[in-house]
Amino acid sequence: MSRKVLIIIIIVVVILLVVTMLLIFAGLNRGGQTQTPDGGFVNPFGSGGIDVPRTGGGSTPSSSGFGTDNQNPLWKVTNEPVAAATTYTTDLTNEEKTYVRYVEKATGHIYDADVIERQPIKLSNTTIPRIQEAVWLPTNPDTVILRYLNSTNAEIQTFLATVIDDETKDENLELTEDDRVDSKRIEGSFLPDDILELAVSPVDERIFYLIHANGTTKGIIRTPQGDTETVYTSPLKEVRPQWVADNRITITTNASAEVEGLHFIVNLDKETTKLIYSNLPALTTNGNQFKTKLALFSRNNKVPLLQTIDTETNQVRRMPFVTLPEKCIWSDFEETVIYCAVPNTVPRNNYPDNWYKGVLTFTDTLWRINTLTDEIVQLAGPAQFDELGAKEGVDAVDLRLHPDEEHLTFINKKDHTLWAYSLEQFKPQQEAARAALTPGEPEE
Repeated sequence: MSRKVLIIIIIVVVILLVVTMLLIFAGLNRGGQTQTPDGGFVNPFGSGGIDVPRTGGGSTPSSSGFGTDNQNPLWKVTNEPVAAATTYTTDLTNEEKTYVRYVEKATGHIYDADVIERQPIKLSNTTIPRIQEAVWLPTNPDTVILRYLNSTNAEIQTFLATVIDDETKDENLELTEDDRVDSKRIEGSFLPDDILELAVSPVDERIFYLIHANGTTKGIIRTPQGDTETVYTSPLKEVRPQWVADNRITITTNASAEVEGLHFIVNLDKETTKLIYSNLPALTTNGNQFKTKLALFSRNNKVPLLQTIDTETNQVRRMPFVTLPEKCIWSDFEETVIYCAVPNTVPRNNYPDNWYKGVLTFTDTLWRINTLTDEIVQLAGPAQFDELGAKEGVDAVDLRLHPDEEHLTFINKKDHTLWAYSLEQFKPQQEAARAALTPGEPEE
């Protein structure tokens, strides 16, 4: 064989190898979105993708388009793990300000962070270590339920805490931000031991909690005055409550790929419990405060599926993506609008079990979706989270809205850091929706 022929053969082989490697790399670079017959990942937007119309600027925010500091709608509020957060507006400093209030997971200390200055201040140094879970009352930023391990780590205790003024401080405090540092302390009372799950009323300070004894689970409502009433009983123990509206609590069995779920409605006015959905594998739900829409996740032939259901007409619409309802929150003003953290890829096998167990985490993109018009707006994605230090992305949970829906907060499940997003761009839609509502009263 001549040297010339040998060189030609070597060149051809090298070219074939390069082409093969490029094809393999292109396949890997799809992020695992190709559906496979028995495992792997699925594209959360379906096999064909989706056209994404946008508002509020008309384009997807880019890494360079967010700006810096308070010009950036996306904000990493903390570097430390947080148990829970709420947002509220007050004029305590003789100027109306909006704060993100949160409780630090390791210490139980309470912080406020001004959404404009974005500098947190420690309000309380009352130490309650090893907070496992916390729930702020939506109607009162000074009341939070803290759940933490007792001294033997044998059980979780539940403490109903109130943030109050520290009487040892100067009576003129809170005139400036500096005066507010360590100006508060925590007092409160314990709720019963061995509470399984709890939910809080969206309209007042009532608390609903579940306890299990002698083979029966009881759902109990506690008023701010401390009075209690049992409103639900069942042999089912592994369930999750949601206080959807003033007179409605939903109970859904804990989701598992191996279990067909049940979904109940507890009507507090009629004092009834009604089974609504059953026999749906991996069932989990999230309802809106209007009692008209329900986000429902299940598995259909082992394929994850998210749908919205009109509870008045029973009309079902398939959502243009796949995520879990607990990674979403409904607007309280715009009946058909929901905010969701959507994983870039969703596994087929043992989902959502592995996510609940912490075996796997997601890399999310944050969206605003109108479930009636299918208008979908991207708020932030991996590039924007990376820009603010989340190199491995954000797996968003515990989404919460400011009472006027000016801000959205969420916690990164990967490290429990707190994040916030300004919804200023949607203010015209929100104001129009608020103007059309007369809360609690029929229109004349």
